[in-house]
Amino acid sequence: MLHVGVHVAAAIVLVAALSAGMRPLPEDIVLWLAAILAAKFPMPLPGREHDATSLVPVTLVGSALVLPWQTAVPLIGTAVLLGRLIDKQPPRGAFYNASASLVQTALACAAVDVVRDLLPALDPLVVLPLAATAATIAAGLTNVALMAPVFALNGMPLATAARMIVSADVVPHFVLGATAVAVAVLHERHPALVLTLVGPLAVVHLYERSVDQALREAVRATTDALTGLGNRRAFEERCGRELERLAAGDVPA
Repeated sequence: MLHVGVHVAAAIVLVAALSAGMRPLPEDIVLWLAAILAAKFPMPLPGREHDATSLVPVTLVGSALVLPWQTAVPLIGTAVLLGRLIDKQPPRGAFYNASASLVQTALACAAVDVVRDLLPALDPLVVLPLAATAATIAAGLTNVALMAPVFALNGMPLATAARMIVSADVVPHFVLGATAVAVAVLHERHPALVLTLVGPLAVVHLYERSVDQALREAVRATTDALTGLGNRRAFEERCGRELERLAAGDVPA
């Protein structure tokens, strides 16, 4: 029922966007390609097995800031679908993610419009980060509401699933919120300038992957693969640390 409801909501949003007169411009392909890459290459969270955060919300919020909603919605939805399929995700999951992204984008665009309508007299440079924050909150809450029940259906407690999504997605996306603002500023200057963010984001992505790999190697080096318990190396390192503390007088003999 959950999947059906999300697909129905996404279909309604998509039909409304098409009816409102979707008018994609040639330069919008830059954001579309960026969203595909973001869907294809999630950023690992160092030290957390099987956890990664998608950069799609950066392009989602950026699109909500610079594009009409009727253009941003199908742009993000199709980009997520293609990115997931290119990543060889099962079609059912790819279509669910695309439908969820359609709904997220629509609500993010609505949040941006609300902020701009409430603060028409403020300097646009002040309104922009406020609108980006509102869009990030709207997209993040929607993501929790749509994805936590999926994990719950697979046996994970709903509260645990919600906390996991918040820590793995919502919090990192707030940290990356400045990137969405940069997307909007650069796109306003010239859409092609958005490509200048590819380099810094690629560096961050590669750095996170290298840190994640190093942490995994460190865990494997001190853990028994069969039991998951510390091995002799972990025992010797722990003994060494405790002996150092004893010698320094930090613990009683």
